[in-house]
Amino acid sequence: MMILTLLSLASLTTYTATIPSQEYPGYSALSYNYLELGLIRDDGGDSGDIGWAGSYSINESIYVFAADTNSTVGFEQAKMHRPKMRVGLGAHETLEASMANMDVELDLFASAAYANIDGPWGTEPGGVYAAGMRSKLTDQLEFSASLEAIAIDGAEGTYLTLGGVYDLTERFGMSLSYAHGSDGSSIMAGLRIFL
Repeated sequence: MMILTLLSLASLTTYTATIPSQEYPGYSALSYNYLELGLIRDDGGDSGDIGWAGSYSINESIYVFAADTNSTVGFEQAKMHRPKMRVGLGAHETLEASMANMDVELDLFASAAYANIDGPWGTEPGGVYAAGMRSKLTDQLEFSASLEAIAIDGAEGTYLTLGGVYDLTERFGMSLSYAHGSDGSSIMAGLRIFL
């Protein structure tokens, strides 16, 4: 069923024109224009949940994003879900460096989002704030790391997320991410479609 869903989403996006972000002068080689669909498993007992995320560049350093990554975690104050739905704005800056006779491009990013978070008290609005980095390790392999703070009335939590994307083609990539905090962790594996 999941494979059928992924293939359906992929076929719906094949008609859109794609211009990889690296073709725009001054833009990062890392694409901020994508849709992603994947399976989430967490240590809260839920497994097989479907999550999605999307991002779109407004200009060379600002992007908007939305995501629904439903997973259960426990904060000290209460058992709750990580943000079920979030919509936000982010900014990134590209740095270039040489390491081991290799030119490396590193994107530093920060974002803020409005989120709906489910807890024992019902659904509450909250904020999700993140900062991190993305880098292409090879032409096909991207690595990312970020620190995410979740804040709602009466509860808060911090998560470290590590992720990677392997580009299968100019349009499709396979993604994997792992989020870990003091009170829970989750993993998401999926398909990324570059727009």
